[in-house]
Amino acid sequence: MHRMCCSCKTICFVIFISTKLICVLSQEHRVMTQSCDGDWVRYGDSCYRYYTSQMRWMDAFKTCQSDNGFLTDIENADEQAFLQNLTDGGEFWIGASDCAGRWLWYGSTQPWGFTKWDTHQPDNFRNNEHCGEIRPHGMWNDFPCSHTRPFVCKRKGGLCVGEPSYFIFLRQNMEYQRRKMLQKISRNADVDQRAQALSVKLRNARQH
Repeated sequence: MHRMCCSCKTICFVIFISTKLICVLSQEHRVMTQSCDGDWVRYGDSCYRYYTSQMRWMDAFKTCQSDNGFLTDIENADEQAFLQNLTDGGEFWIGASDCAGRWLWYGSTQPWGFTKWDTHQPDNFRNNEHCGEIRPHGMWNDFPCSHTRPFVCKRKGGLCVGEPSYFIFLRQNMEYQRRKMLQKISRNADVDQRAQALSVKLRNARQH
């Protein structure tokens, strides 16, 4: 149980760091090209690339970021139908995870809304299923992040990869832990100073 929670927190922390490396807010944000070049396919105002090579969820996530995109979110049933056609009805990773304790789109600014979970899913089987996949029949499933799947990357025009609410919580928590550590260091320094002062007094007392 604790090992899995630690692993999930590690995944979220890596996502947070990776996101901050490629996202610069306000006037400095990255503007994606409006053309879908090379292996990218246009649908609506977005571009998609299907990777048939199988990777773990985190590796797929980082691959999409290195390609100036993100592991695809799904906004509605029409987009899901497009993705199923793009992947020839195969299974693939999507950018959904419940590492925060609830399901969110990671790397995307899309709010959590449309879903198409399979029957009795998500079930977090054996407390080891924290990443989202699309099954061959088009239904969603939670699956172990360490397994491998093909995946779809997505780009949006004028996109800066955003911060899901968990990243905000994580950043605040990291700042809180940093403050606690500094306070502990300060307390330890005070204790050391008092110990040194007492040691000096005792040494002087012996000399007299």
